[in-house]
Amino acid sequence: MKVQRLKKAKKALRLFKTFFNLKSPYCILLDCEFLKSVLHYGVDVHDQMRKLFCEPCRLFVTPCVIREIKKNPESEVAPLLKLAKTCEMHYCHHEENCTERQCILSLIDVEDRKFCMAVQNHDDRRILREIPGVPLIHMNLNVIVVEPPSKRSTEFAENERSKQRANMMLSAERGIRIYKQTIGKDEEAELLTAAEAARQRKALSSKSLIRQPDSVQEEKLPFDVQHHRKVAKGPNPLSVKKKQQKERFQTPKQKKQQLEREEAKDSKPVSEVVSNTPQTRTAEANQKKKRTRKRKIRETDEEDIGSTATNISSSKTILDEDEDEDLDISIKTKKVKDN
Repeated sequence: MKVQRLKKAKKALRLFKTFFNLKSPYCILLDCEFLKSVLHYGVDVHDQMRKLFCEPCRLFVTPCVIREIKKNPESEVAPLLKLAKTCEMHYCHHEENCTERQCILSLIDVEDRKFCMAVQNHDDRRILREIPGVPLIHMNLNVIVVEPPSKRSTEFAENERSKQRANMMLSAERGIRIYKQTIGKDEEAELLTAAEAARQRKALSSKSLIRQPDSVQEEKLPFDVQHHRKVAKGPNPLSVKKKQQKERFQTPKQKKQQLEREEAKDSKPVSEVVSNTPQTRTAEANQKKKRTRKRKIRETDEEDIGSTATNISSSKTILDEDEDEDLDISIKTKKVKDN
């Protein structure tokens, strides 16, 4: 069953429930033509009615409807009677000369039950639309449809609604009158003066925003009514759009240069792209540390070698000086011996 059809049925039934005392379980009275169409299309009427109304339903026929069924050809009477027996019987106590239409019209205002009329005949439906508060059901091919409320029903509902509003206004005015009578004249005068003072305070506050000292301010109202002026603190940050940057005006030459720059960025070599990854960056940093460590070791080794070389050279010079002195002494001793 389509959702739109269900919504329309619920809307129609809501009006009949509120203004015409229609209650669940719904009592539905079927006529002979409706039973014929149900039998022709092979519809499970009990299941379809329950799905349409979304609440329990009771299907009824009357002895007048049974008499109307028996007037049909013999081939149609048996299946129609079998279908009618699945429904409940509402005894109307009419005479045998009473027609089906007269029976249906007489059952509109029954005290114990409010009937929904499942009528397929167009003339009968036109007559029933003129009576306010009659829910109408008919078959549209193989689909059961609840008709929208008729014009008379909607007019009646509008009148009832306006009466309810008027009664509410009268009850409110009566309550105000009783309240004023119970309050004494002095108290009423005090309330009026307090209201006048509040009005003046509001006018002063709207003219000037300067706060007066407590001594100058008027007394509070006896029933503690305080009017706080609302001040806008600023726009809601969640409902404010972010500022969008305006596009700068560019000449065709500038646009061409920008496109070339973007293409150059997109067409980077693979080595540059790989070198920008975090893994390659950490590897390069480790290699750099190793190189600095090796350079420091080499410098310390060279300093040690240089210091040893200077020591050796200094020791050689000292030895050479000692040898020279020994040679001089030996030469001098020889000369002394010769003399």
